[in-house]
Amino acid sequence: MGDSVRPERHREKMKTENRMKKALVAGTGVSGMAAVRLLAREGYKITVVDGSEVSTPAARLFSDMALEVYAHADSASLPVSADFDLAVISPAFASTHPWVKQLREAGVETISELELGSRFWKNRILAVTGSKGKSSIVKFCADALNASGISARCAGNYGLPLTEL
Repeated sequence: MGDSVRPERHREKMKTENRMKKALVAGTGVSGMAAVRLLAREGYKITVVDGSEVSTPAARLFSDMALEVYAHADSASLPVSADFDLAVISPAFASTHPWVKQLREAGVETISELELGSRFWKNRILAVTGSKGKSSIVKFCADALNASGISARCAGNYGLPLTEL
């Protein structure tokens, strides 16, 4: 979903240009809540959208942060204008979802929570992709690295969202 510029440049650019940038987070699940917390720490004005009901923990977090939240929104069109610097799209939203298309057509950069986390992560990342056995391999790699004295944590689909680390 994002481009391939080095994470250090993104982190630096996002922080130095942080003129109360506006971010949209699509999805209120675990990765959406994690993205909201990271963006808030970085000084973004955040709007949250979801096509379904917001869970109680998410509703509490968003209320405490006084965020604009649009839940049960019409899936045909984005419930707010597409005037954002960045949109973090939950894994629950397909790249063909009308909201994602609308954001891209408006020139809004759309990224995943994992991409957002990688932009602010200051250490190395070992990524595992594929269709079968990823969780087992991720756990094995983390256990092997930790056993050898290299501190490693599982994040992403296995473990915490990357934006939580």
